[in-house]
Amino acid sequence: MASSSIPTVRLLLIAVALSVLNAIPAFDPTLIPADLLPYGNLILAMFLAMEVLFLARKPKPAPLKEREVPAAAAPDRGEKARHELAHFLGLLQEKGRLVDFLMEDIRSQPDDRVGQVARVVHEGCANVLAAHFELQPLRTEAEGGPVTLEEDFAPETVRLIGSVPSSGEIKGSLVHKGWTTHKVSLPELTGTPEQTPHGYVVAPAEIEVK
Repeated sequence: MASSSIPTVRLLLIAVALSVLNAIPAFDPTLIPADLLPYGNLILAMFLAMEVLFLARKPKPAPLKEREVPAAAAPDRGEKARHELAHFLGLLQEKGRLVDFLMEDIRSQPDDRVGQVARVVHEGCANVLAAHFELQPLRTEAEGGPVTLEEDFAPETVRLIGSVPSSGEIKGSLVHKGWTTHKVSLPELTGTPEQTPHGYVVAPAEIEVK
């Protein structure tokens, strides 16, 4: 019998004893003297009251909790971003062979050969950029021409070169128009990428099976 059911059994036994004690005089009044019956009732009633108080003060067992399934660890955002960057670099490699071009030592190559390869790289990489970004120049002035920046210009849109005044409008010449994009639609990676023993794979090796 479980230990948690023992107080309930004792309470039941006391109640039965109390009932039997009061039922005996009805069948045979001589078994229990009349002057002892009240004392017997009093003692049993005291035991009954103590058991009731004991049960009332006993802390109830906590309900069994459902088995908690540990939540899946959220993917590390930095790790996911590194995989996305490697994947985008893989697109530039796939469409324009950019990695091949940049990793090759072209110093010993003739200019006409470099020019031919650069055209292929330019076309393929330009298509990737056009597919995932809406690139537009930040400035409309002609490069090399004069530019005037008002005092409340957006500092994130320009990189100032040279002697910059501490206040007032800024006059200079445009070296580069800069670029901005209103669309970034890089392909989403499925699943939870993890770094492999081979690092962040940009482009798998290609093997022709014969």
